[in-house]
Amino acid sequence: HAPFSFAAYYCLANDPIVQDELAGLLEQGKLKLPVEDVFPFTHEGITELLRKQVGGKSIGKNVLTVS
Repeated sequence: HAPFSFAAYYCLANDPIVQDELAGLLEQGKLKLPVEDVFPFTHEGITELLRKQVGGKSIGKNVLTVS
């Protein structure tokens, strides 16, 4: 899919037991989920988010706000 030179697919299990365990670890502070940057759901925001992802320098998660 031009102009992209790579594709990534993620398979996520929607297992409530696993989700509850992860939520518990987050609540207890045993699991950290650092958010590096938040982008708006606009053409410019998506462009910036993709530019940052392709740069490969992110330490935390980059979030796209859709609501």
